Formats: sequence, C-alpha cells, structure tokens
Amino acid sequence: MLPVRIINLETSTERRLHMQEQMAALGLDYRIFPAVNGDLLTQDEIDEIYSADTALSRRGRHLSPGEIGCAFSHIRLYQEILDNDIEAMVILEDDALVDKMVLLPIEEYRDFPKDWDIVFLGYNIRARSLNMVQEFHGKVSLKQPKGLGHIRFTRGYIVSFEGARKLLRLTRNLHRPIDHYTGKYRLLNTYIVDPQLVLSADLSSTIGYQEKKEKEVGLWLRIFPWLKHCPRALNFLGRRGPIRGILRVGVAIRYRAGRLLCACNLLSRRGR
Repeated sequence: MLPVRIINLETSTERRLHMQEQMAALGLDYRIFPAVNGDLLTQDEIDEIYSADTALSRRGRHLSPGEIGCAFSHIRLYQEILDNDIEAMVILEDDALVDKMVLLPIEEYRDFPKDWDIVFLGYNIRARSLNMVQEFHGKVSLKQPKGLGHIRFTRGYIVSFEGARKLLRLTRNLHRPIDHYTGKYRLLNTYIVDPQLVLSADLSSTIGYQEKKEKEVGLWLRIFPWLKHCPRALNFLGRRGPIRGILRVGVAIRYRAGRLLCACNLLSRRGR
C-alpha cells in the first residue's frame, strides 16, 4: 500500500481528528505531516525558495504567509519522496473529504500508465478534453486532460517519484501558490480520477486557499451539515451547472411571486 501523508497544522486539532476518523473508517495507514506555518518562518527560510521579486513582477502581488506555508509543506513531502526513494505517495490536506472508493486507485496504482507523474483524486479543472485511459472495477475511471488549461487542487493527489522530482525542479524559484505548479499538466504527465473522490470539507482552510467550486460545496455543507457523509452528492451539488440551475429556479419563483403580489395589491386597491 502506498504511504499516506496528511498535512496538518499542529494547532488544528479538530481537523486532525476529522482526518483520523476518515482514515480509520477506510482502514488506511497514514502519517500526520506537520504543516509549515508561514507566519513562523524566518525571512532566511523564506528566501531559500521563495522569490518575492518574481512573484511581484509576474503576478502583481506577493504570496501570503498561508500560501507560502502551504507550498513549503508540499515541497517538503516531495523531498521526502526523493530522500527515501519512495515509489509514490498519497498526499492529503486536513480539510479533505474522502470517498471510500479512493481505495481503488490507491490499491491499483501499479496499473497506472507507465509515464504518470501525478493523479488528482479531486480537482477544479479547465481542459479542452478528457481522454479515457482505464477503469478500475467499472467504478472509477482514470482520465487524462488535454489542451490548454490547468488544475487547481491540492486537497488530495498521488504523486510518483518522477513527479516529485519534476515538482521540486519547477518550484526552485517559487512565486505562485503550489497548485499552480501541480496543476501544470502540460509539464507533468497528469491524470484525474472520475468521479472525484476527494473534496474540500469546508470553506476555512488553514493551510491553503479555496476555489469557487469549493466555496459552493462549503455553502451546501453550511446549509445541510449531514452532506459531509455523502461526498458524491457534494460533488454533484458543487458543479456550476446544477448550482446555476437551482439559482435560476429560485430567481424565477421570486419573480413570479413578486408579480403575483403586485396583482393582488392592484386588485385590492380596485376593490376599495
């Protein structure tokens, strides 16, 4: 079985418990990896890998301490892979919501394409196409994104030794959030699982930042907390299509109700 690392700030005890409960339910062996707190890094430590000038010139802003700490945490895990000659590793962040079917790609990783660098277990993706590669027991598919685009997600993924080596090279002059590097599928041999097996559990990440879809998922969790036990339902609700559809229905109902109220008021005045 692949080694599993969970990135968790020492002070985030509730998140640690959240992940421990999920791992116990899945029967996965894991290790908590102490997340890097960007606020506690010295300037010398930051300057070793982060290029403030490049960030400002290319992105128009500096990375936040949280973004720097998040990136450092993932980078240190890549270094662990190389230092210990680890074939591949599962990396999870402590706000991950993990579906039980995640065991399929983890157990069948030796059947991945020979050139694979990274397999995303969850994702926010923009791609022209997704090419089917293989299926695991007819339940989970492995697909490869093609065309211009990117993936923005670090809550859960599997990275190979070669993928870790490439990512260490890409992040030598760090000036973007870490998912801007992991998501460069034109530079990495990248694959995704379908359906998504890892989602973000809520809005307030302590080790990274959120994307629009995750905010929608977080909104549903606030309204219906029990949905945290139904990752695939959350996956459906987090898609922009259904959300927009539901919002359109709400707007239509509000519009018709408003017109009905106006008509009632008009009839009431005439009755007088």
